[in-house]
This record gives sequence, structure tokens and C-alpha cells, in this order.
Amino acid sequence: MRYFRFLKDTTLYFVNYILSIAIVSAFKLFKIKWKNNIWVIGGNGGHYYSDNSAELHNYILEKYPEIEVYWIIDKRSPDIFKAKSKGPILFKHSLKGNIFVLLAKVLICNHSIRGDLFRGNMKLFKNSFTISLCHGITAFKAKKTFINTRKLDMLVATSEYEKEIKSEWMDNKEERVVVTGFPRYDKLFRHRKKYIESKNIFYMPTWRPWIVKKWLDPSEKDFQRFRESTFFVEIDKFLSDVELNNLLKESRYNLNIFFHKNLHVFIDEFFKGSYPSNIKILAKERDVQEELLRSDLLITDYSSVAWDFLYLDRPVLFYQFDYKTYKKYHSSYIKMPEDLFGPVTSNYKETIKQLQNIIDGKQQSYQYKRNKMKNKFIKYDDGKNCERIMRYIIANIK
Repeated sequence: MRYFRFLKDTTLYFVNYILSIAIVSAFKLFKIKWKNNIWVIGGNGGHYYSDNSAELHNYILEKYPEIEVYWIIDKRSPDIFKAKSKGPILFKHSLKGNIFVLLAKVLICNHSIRGDLFRGNMKLFKNSFTISLCHGITAFKAKKTFINTRKLDMLVATSEYEKEIKSEWMDNKEERVVVTGFPRYDKLFRHRKKYIESKNIFYMPTWRPWIVKKWLDPSEKDFQRFRESTFFVEIDKFLSDVELNNLLKESRYNLNIFFHKNLHVFIDEFFKGSYPSNIKILAKERDVQEELLRSDLLITDYSSVAWDFLYLDRPVLFYQFDYKTYKKYHSSYIKMPEDLFGPVTSNYKETIKQLQNIIDGKQQSYQYKRNKMKNKFIKYDDGKNCERIMRYIIANIK
């Protein structure tokens, strides 16, 4: 059944791809007029309405009603109604969606144009102003040169230091990397002053592509490999530990864990443990920004979500049980653990002890490191990142 659905989707994709290019070529050949202010925006591979793209999309709809902006989304996304409630949508890889992308004045993505909007050669978008808002601050994970970004007209950076990193990583012209700050930080800025202690701990481990290669349609061997992975074993021990359960119960804290979306096919299979009621595994549709805002403490490892929590100036605990393995696959732009702005642990027992210290107020202060890294990686703290991005786009497309 899954195979036939894949075959049907692939066939439809190629048919729409060829038709859309033929139609757009005819538009240009016969000089057919097209709407001159179409903008198309998307993110997360078309699967979710969230992150930097969604925040900027809301800003455009509110502040620039003269712009005809469309959100592009996968037809199987659980967020279709959420996106549709904001404004007009296009379905990713549909004939109409492809035509609008190919003729748009401005294209905005969260990761890449090919991944979020339309899987085609970047030469197809040479008449559009193309922007990548980027997913997170580039610091913990060094990137390889990303060829597709060389053709982009704008990449967003959060500071002059991060701009240097992205200019080198992207092998890009320095003037195309623009320091504006991330759109989603505007949301954090608006809501952080309303913060009231929530008794919530947010745990968000990052994606580890080396565990299993087939994420979309895993085989039985993939499931077995995941079951035996350090990732599963260590986290399962952590969540099942009696000390953790007692700590949460006595302190009246809740622990909410959010796994990377690529992991959820395995989560349903393995994380079914009899964890206490104050430990919850969140659905992949949950809004990460909302969870951050309603949490007092973050536990993560190498995820860029740590920078979002740093922006909120709240404590971060780095639970890095497989750092030696991580180093085999990734170098970083900062020294780890020296430059990390919170306690670092290597196993679940240490993590529980550090968690206890933070809750009891006995943890040493990391305020100096927080301030140092925030000044280095986050230039703007004024809630005007979307405004800066739009000013830059409009000035340059004119």
C-alpha cells in the first residue's frame, strides 16, 4: 500500500513538474502578463506551519496587506487548517503551486528553496528574489558548503560573528548574508515579559542521522538498530529512573520531551514505557516556541534550540551522553564544553543531580557565560527582526 502511494505521488510530481515548466515557458515566450507582486513562503519541507517562516508570514499579512503572499504546504500536513486560517495557501508540488513558485517575485524559505518550496534547479528561480531565513544559530554544528545557497539573494544571520560563519560555510558573497535576527525571536521578545514560573521542564534532544539511515520507511533492521542505540537506551533509562520521578514529584515539576520530527516513526514504537504522569512525550505537531515560553528550564544536547532559551535568559542543561560519537560526525564553531552556557553531563545519573541542583537553586551561576555568548551570537534584542528583514527585501527588490 505504501509502495503504491509512493509511486502515485512520484508520478504526479513529475507530471506537474514538467507541465509547470512548460506553462511558465509559454508565459515568457508569449509575454503573457502575470501578477507582479506574488510572494511565496514556506518551511519545514512543507510539513508544518512553524518556525521563522511562519512568524514572518504573519508579519507580512499584518503589516503589508498590499503583498499577495501564499504559504506553501504539503497536502498531507497536519497544519493545513492552521496555515489556511492565516491566509491563502498553495499545495507543494501541485501544478498551481509550482507555477506560482516559478513566477513569484519573492521566494522565502526556512531551510532551502528546493526543500521547502519546489525541488528544481536554482536557475529556475533567477527572476525571483530568494531568501533563506535559516533554521537556527550556526554554532554547535559545523556545516559543509551548501551549493544551493550560493544562488540565494539573502541569508539571515543573528550577529556579525554568525555572519562570518555563514559567509564561509555557504561559500557565499558576504553582502548576501544580512544581520537582522530571526523572525521567531520577535515572538519570544513579545511574550517573555509575561513569563510566570510554570513548573515545566522542556527536554529536546537533537536529531542523530547516524543512528538509522531510513527515516521515512524504516525496515525491521532499522527498528532493531534504533532499539539498541545509545540514544534510546540512555534516554529510556533517564525517563524511567526512580530518582528523576521522585524529584519531579517532590518539586511538582513536569518534564515535557519533544523529539525531532524525523524520529517520530520510532518514538511510537519504543517510547511507550510506563513513565509517570508528570513525564509527557509531546506530539510532533507541537509548537516548539510555545513550549519554550511555558518552560522554566531546558534540557538539550547539541540543538540550536539552546540559543532560543538563551535569548529568554533561562537556564539550560546540556545532556551530552554521546559527545565522542557526535565529534566524529561534526565539528563546531565554539569550544565544547568550555563555551557552553550551562552545566554539561554525560549520563542520566549526572543529569538528574544537576537538575536537582538547578531546582534547589544550588547550581553555580552561568550568567557570565550566558551574557558572553548572547553578545557574540545575538545582536538584536528589540522585537524588530521581521521589520529589518522586510526593509531589506523591499529595498533590494526595487
